[in-house]
Amino acid sequence: MLRAAKRRMEEILRDHPEIREGSAPLEIRTLSPQEALGDPEGRDEFPLIRGKEKLVEATYEGQVGQAFTACPSSWSGTVGEWLRLDPEDLAECPLVLSGLNALARHLGLVTEATRHCRDEGPAQCAKTMEGRIRERLGEEGCLLQVGLQPAILKAAVRALGPARVRVLDLQPENVGRKVEGVLIRDGEHDFEESLWGVRLVLVTGSTWANGTFGEIARRVKREGADLVLYGTTAAGPAALMGLERWCFEAE
Repeated sequence: MLRAAKRRMEEILRDHPEIREGSAPLEIRTLSPQEALGDPEGRDEFPLIRGKEKLVEATYEGQVGQAFTACPSSWSGTVGEWLRLDPEDLAECPLVLSGLNALARHLGLVTEATRHCRDEGPAQCAKTMEGRIRERLGEEGCLLQVGLQPAILKAAVRALGPARVRVLDLQPENVGRKVEGVLIRDGEHDFEESLWGVRLVLVTGSTWANGTFGEIARRVKREGADLVLYGTTAAGPAALMGLERWCFEAE
């Protein structure tokens, strides 16, 4: 689906030759954990701190877009050169995604939440998330979190109780663990079973970076559940594809 989102950006840029054909640089670099997160509560639980992923940041004309990825790299070029990058190439995908987010912010397609929150931000986001989850589900139905994010899981359990929360993750060291009283299940093999009785699926934006979002969206739609993306990584794709996204403390 990232290819489809990039194609929509290309269509929009046809009306903006000053961007598409301009010489202003689009610059992408990998942030250090300190730059990305600062010192948040529960710092050691973040995949970024544990070295499982990195945050790449694209800057275009002062506007920022980011993407979490397991395959970080740096890049600099014009928007025209960026348009030639392949979203299905493992190395180029995070460049496409972060660049897409920066361009979406520059064009006003996204007006907020393209730079990850830092320090107290993740904890405050989780508090807001708790209220939103409770409001959305009330007393009925379960929530499925795709991609373990401990602060959000804690918020979901506070809102619904552990019996109404399920979590899927692809990291082998997470699968089989219990976190906040919830068993972490295998995101590849346990997906269908985990969808039973679920009304809301919270999906990490990193699924756009690892190429799994399209299949996840198809499965969720088939079950008739609501899908909500969370985080900064999916800022541009969510806007371009008309998808709901929650990200309460990012800049």
